[in-house]
Amino acid sequence: MKMQLLTAIVGLVLLAFPPQASAHAPTPDPVLAYTFAKRHLSQNEAGKTLLSPQFGPPVVLGGQPLSADDTLASLRFAGLDECHRVLFTAEQATQALPTRDLTISVWATIDQPLQWGGLFSALQDNGGAEKGLVLGYDNERFYVGLATAG
Repeated sequence: MKMQLLTAIVGLVLLAFPPQASAHAPTPDPVLAYTFAKRHLSQNEAGKTLLSPQFGPPVVLGGQPLSADDTLASLRFAGLDECHRVLFTAEQATQALPTRDLTISVWATIDQPLQWGGLFSALQDNGGAEKGLVLGYDNERFYVGLATAG
């Protein structure tokens, strides 16, 4: 009887305080995070469409999204006049861009592939001085490019 009671108490303690196993150390909050959904859109003083962030500064959209259901968590574009831009000062970019670890996550549908399509980039391309990060695609596949000092 005592053994059954002890087993029941241990079982209840384990249910109340389950052991936790973590696959990796906790990660920091995102520096930049956006949900491309109609409910996050607004207009700035110049009439440009802005996407409000979850983290980071707003994005200036490079074109008008097609009409969509307000409840959808996505935007669809029929081409862009220019790229979407996160406007940073040099100081903000230095603080926001990664110096060691990074994670980029994108959900995208490419209807018409391009030779040099880009989904995310933070690049410096000054002749021989080329460094930065690009997540893009070409006519056949997605790719990631990373160039740092050295």
